[in-house]
Amino acid sequence: MPSPVVSSAALAQLPSLLPKLVSLNLSYLENVNDAVVAAIASGCPRLRELRLAYCIQITDVGLRAIAGYLGGTLQVLSLHSDDLCTDVGLVAVCKGCPLLAELDAAFLRFLTDVVVDVILVHCARLVKLALHGCLQITKKARARVQQVWDEQAAAARSGGEFVTADGDLAATYDRSDKSSDDNGTSSDEDDGC
Repeated sequence: MPSPVVSSAALAQLPSLLPKLVSLNLSYLENVNDAVVAAIASGCPRLRELRLAYCIQITDVGLRAIAGYLGGTLQVLSLHSDDLCTDVGLVAVCKGCPLLAELDAAFLRFLTDVVVDVILVHCARLVKLALHGCLQITKKARARVQQVWDEQAAAARSGGEFVTADGDLAATYDRSDKSSDDNGTSSDEDDGC
């Protein structure tokens, strides 16, 4: 049986029906595009969590709309495997959304070390970051994230955790307060997605 398809027009009407929405998961919906993202971002100003994984029509235009409209509220953003997103859009999100605590940018193939530098400067509240599958982000940049978070954790006396998801080229970073077992891994397993 084929999965139901929700049109872009219907998705763009969500804000008029649910203007007080605080959490929205549109992952895997094939008709989510920049216009839908802009309509949701502008019409749902209280949105704190937005999951757009595998929404492959989203580009930097949609990410700039998120940054412009949701900068004062957004705390969780998932863009996992949204192939058309680049450094330009993610830099806008990082600079425009200072409350961001979780960012899933895994498998965004056009991201580079530029994004890592911006994340380290502008995302002070970030506790979870997924960058696995971003093959243009170098080992050196990944090591910088770990080094900065380790230094912050030592200064704050709270744990910083690094989980290698895919060998040396992939990583999920988690610096939330969790107890660690003897191997240095979190007892609350998380795939970073």
